[in-house]
Amino acid sequence: MFPDLWKLGQAYFSGELHVKVEPEKQTHFKRMVLAPIELLSGLLRAAILPHTLDRMSPLRTSYGMWPPQGLEGVGPWLPHCLRYIRSTYTSLIRLDLPNEPLAIIASLIFDLRFGLFHFQILELF
Repeated sequence: MFPDLWKLGQAYFSGELHVKVEPEKQTHFKRMVLAPIELLSGLLRAAILPHTLDRMSPLRTSYGMWPPQGLEGVGPWLPHCLRYIRSTYTSLIRLDLPNEPLAIIASLIFDLRFGLFHFQILELF
C-alpha cells in the first residue's frame, strides 16, 4: 500500500487530483511517508541487529525486546533478510522517493551486509 500512498500524495501536491492543494500539508505528508520506513527499519534492527539501535532512542522499547541470539542464531537468516530488504529498496527507488527515506533503508542494508560479513568471518574460524 505504500507505493499507492506515495503516488496519491504526489498526484495531490502536483495538482492532478483537481482539488485545492494545501502546501502546508506537505510536512504532514512527509511524516506519513517517513514513519512506516522508520518503523520497518527499527523493527528489523530490533529483531536481527539490536546492537545497531541507538540505546538512547525513546523508540527502542516500542520495537520490542527480542531474546538475545547473537550472530549464531540470526546469522543464517541474514542473507534472506538482506535479499528482501534490497528488493524493498529497489521498489522504493522506482517510486522516486526523496533521499531521506532511502537513506534509512540504505543504512539498514549496510548494517545487514556488515553483519553478514562478520558472521561469515566467524564461520571461517
